[in-house]
This record gives sequence, structure tokens and C-alpha cells, in this order.
Amino acid sequence: MRNISILGTNAGTDPRLNKNEPRCGLIKWRVSFRYRTQLVALVTGLMIFTCSRVTNADQSGDWLFSTDGSTVSITGYVGSGGLVTVPGSINSLPVTSLADRAFYGNTAVKNVVIPDTVASIGTSAFTDCTGITNIGLGNGVRDIGVWCFQNCTNLPSINIPDTVTNIGAIAFGYCYRLTNINIGTGVSTLGVQPFYLCTNLTTITVDLLNGSFSTLNGALFDHDQTTLIVWPAGKSGNYTVPVTVTNIGNDAFQYCYKLTNVVFPDGLVRIGNGAFYNCTNLSSPAFPTNLAFIGDYAFQFSSKLTNIVLPASVINIGVATFGQCAALASFTVDPLNSSFSSVDGVLLDKSEKTLLQFPAAKLGSYVIPQTVTSIGNSAFSGARGLTRVSIPAGVTNIGNNAFYGCSTLSGVVLPRLTTIQSGTFSFCNNLQNIFIPASVTNIDLAAFSSCGNLKGVFFEGGPPTLGSSVFVGANVATVYFTPGTTGWGVTFGARPTLLWNPSADTADSTFGVQSNSFGFTIKGTMNIPVVVEVCTNLSSPAWIGLKSFNLTNGSVYISDAQWTNYSIRYFRFRSP
Repeated sequence: MRNISILGTNAGTDPRLNKNEPRCGLIKWRVSFRYRTQLVALVTGLMIFTCSRVTNADQSGDWLFSTDGSTVSITGYVGSGGLVTVPGSINSLPVTSLADRAFYGNTAVKNVVIPDTVASIGTSAFTDCTGITNIGLGNGVRDIGVWCFQNCTNLPSINIPDTVTNIGAIAFGYCYRLTNINIGTGVSTLGVQPFYLCTNLTTITVDLLNGSFSTLNGALFDHDQTTLIVWPAGKSGNYTVPVTVTNIGNDAFQYCYKLTNVVFPDGLVRIGNGAFYNCTNLSSPAFPTNLAFIGDYAFQFSSKLTNIVLPASVINIGVATFGQCAALASFTVDPLNSSFSSVDGVLLDKSEKTLLQFPAAKLGSYVIPQTVTSIGNSAFSGARGLTRVSIPAGVTNIGNNAFYGCSTLSGVVLPRLTTIQSGTFSFCNNLQNIFIPASVTNIDLAAFSSCGNLKGVFFEGGPPTLGSSVFVGANVATVYFTPGTTGWGVTFGARPTLLWNPSADTADSTFGVQSNSFGFTIKGTMNIPVVVEVCTNLSSPAWIGLKSFNLTNGSVYISDAQWTNYSIRYFRFRSP
């Protein structure tokens, strides 16, 4: 998954910690996946380090601070809020920085004036200051830190002075009321997603003397306007990308809910990762004939895309580029394309060995072409109308999250894989039983998580290596193993286990013809599920179901009243 973000730092300044906690001792950290709908999982851990307690800092009036003897850094504010003017000096020493988390979570602060002496504003310095309606940045500020003004939900606008050279990642993320931002001459570096989820932002203005960035019609570009960096998420309607643009940057249009149509210039070569992520009202665009690259998750969750036509020029399509597009019914690839092909509306590589994307709006059952040996990451993700899938025996790889969120998928037979990868069947709520071949030696993180109706997981071989959270949310599942396999305990992956060992007792008195019916008794572990099937020809068998049941008391008598209608009749029993 892309853009793994670590919430917390090795310096112990995790912005998610409570403001009143000391920044030392035992700190929890977490890694969260950028597109959480692809795999809802958190990897948690611990780091231990030693540092001083910030609350031991010096205090002057309403201000907590630290000093190196020549300058002062503001580390906290304990005043009543309202209009707050940061002092230019304390004890005759200049205040040159606002430390990480200096105002973190202070909802009483409404208006902040930062003096010209301050050069840097630290990580999460004003995060969650939801009461702020105005920030006056001094003319000495050079650096605005990561998450600096994140979730300042009442901030309507911001002016970035000419002295600022760097704006950190997600610096203004979640500022939902931010409508316009003015960038001065000095900004030369922007972190990733600086205006993340600013869904009312309509105008970005850049000073004409800025040597790194520019604007046109409220959108942010590089200086030469060959790369479109940010289209404000609050803008609505249609948009024609300027003819100078060859590259649409990563996340440029993400969460632009009001964007309905986009027209690309003929010279466009690249659409970056997440560029149109979650543009829920965007209609299917026409791709230009020079387009070569479409990045990971570029159109994921763009739920009004109905069909995608790919020109011959495209040589790269990323992971889940068109994943979870609920209305997407088909792909069409130019026959002259040397990298990709489409078969029955499904996107494959040119050799038809890798299935890349199944349109989420296709319904019913699907038979994967026999040429396919690999199913790509997130290939079927969000295909909520897919009920059954037939996977060729030659498939040796099924990617991460391949069937994630296929909520009506009820039937799948796995080929002889060695690994079931992370999130492969997560949120497949209609999946009730699955057979794991003996070839499987590893099941990765959350492979069957949140499969709420999964009842039976049937293992042909011994227990594979198990990742974390494999069956989390699969609360009614039982793991079944076969005779002759070893290493099984009373639970596996926190689910109960049972020996699956049904057998027909041919020496029992019930075996044979009884009252004009042929019958026999199946015995085995109490409560294991069994399906009995019949056919009339073993050379080309067409097995049909006779009876499905649980061995409630460890045995069940089976009778076949139709046996006289056939010259020969074969019986078998299997797992559901």
C-alpha cells in the first residue's frame, strides 16, 4: 500500500498523544495504511526511549519555554485563549521557534499573532486548535512543520509570508472551512498533501515572483505549469487541464467530490498516484493518446466511472488504479497497446497471464481465463456483485486484497498456492466455507478478517505459518483439519479446531438396501459438516448433491431412494 504514514516520531512527539502527557517513557506508535478501505488493519508496536519531561520547562507568564542561552523556543501556552500574541522575546532573548505541539489541542485560542522573530513552527504546533479563526504569520517564519495546522476546522484563510520556504506534509490537513490560501514568493518546498481534505478550498494564489510555484484559475502548479499539483477540493463542475500540463501530480484531485468532468490535454503523459482518488462525481474521462503512466489508486473510489478506454500509449497502470469504482462495468484497451489487453471487459496484461482489474459493477459468476497465472493486488476489490469465481489451476499468485470487499462472493476454489496474501478475502461477508490446499504454507495479515459469515475453513495439510489478525471478525468460523496431519492445537488463529474425518462404515448393519432404499451410515467427529454427492460415471463425473448435514451425534444415516433408477450409482462425501 502506498504512503505508509507513521503517526509518531522517534523524538517522542507523537501528535496523537494527549496534550497533557509527558513526552517521555513508554510510547505507543502505529502505522496506518493510507487507503484504509483496502486493508482495515493497524500494526501496533512499542518504542522505549528516555527524554526530559516537557512540563519541567521554564515559565514566563502564560508561556512555557526552553532556551539554549541565546534563543527561546515556546513549548506551551497556559493562558485563557482568545486573542493570543506570541512574545518576540522572553528574558531579553528572542523567541525563534514554536516547538512541536506547542498549542496542540488548545480550543480556547481564537486568534494568533506570531512575531517576526519566529523562524520555525514545529510539528503539530496548532493541531486540533479547532477554535482558531485567524493566524497572523510573522515575516520571519521560514518553516511550517508537518501537521502544523491540521484540523484547525474553523480557519477560513491563511496568508503565507514571503519568508516561508517550506510547508510540511498535511500542514493544513482537515481544515474543512479553509477557502483560500495565499502563498508568498519564498515557498520552494511543499510536503505531501499539504491541503488534505480541505473540501471547501476553492482558491490557491501564488505570488508572481515565486520561482517554484504558480497558479491559474485557483489551482496550484509548478512554476512552468507542466505539473498540476493541487486542484482545490472545493471547486465544482468541469475542468479543462491547461495545454502546458504533461504531469498530474500525486493526489492532485483527491477528494474533489464536486468535480464532474475533466478534459486532459493531448500532451499529458503521467497521472500520479491517487490523483483522482475518491472523486465520487467524476464521469469517465477520455485519456489522451500520449498518456503513458497511470499511478496507484489514481481513480480508486471514483464511483461514477462507467467505462475506461485505454489508448495504445499506456505502459504503466498501478495497483488498484480503478479499484472500488462501483459503477465501472468494462475496460476497453486499444489492440495496438503493447502492455495491456481486455477480455470480456476485464483488464489484463498483454500476455493475458496477469489479471489486473475486474470491473466492480460486473455481476454474477466469473470464469478467469485459463491463460492467467497471477491475480494482481486488489484485482477484484469492491466487486460487490461477484457471486462466484472460477480460478484456473495454473494460478500461482493471488495478490494482496485481491477479493477485498466482494460482499456477495459465496464460492471460490483456491488453486495450489503457497501463500494467501494480506487481506485477500477481507470483508467477503457472504463467504461461508473455504478449502485451503496442502500447498499453502503461509497465510498473511488479515487474510479472512471481517468475514462475518465464514463458518468453515478446511485445511488439507498441516497448519501454515499464520500472520496477525487472519480471522479477526470471522467470529463464527471453525478450522477443520484432516487425519494424518500434525501440529494442530485446540485453536488456530484464535478459532476453534475440529478433526474432519467422516467415513462410511461398510461393515455396519445399516449398509446396503433397506426398505427399497440403498443406505449407509457416515461416522466422524461430532458436529462436523458433510456434503454427500452422487454421480453415475466416474470417467467424466457430474456430481450432484444428495444431502448436506452436520454429524450432530457423530453419525448420520444416508438413504438413496432413487438408486433403482440407475444401473450404477457412485457416492462421495466432501466438505461444504
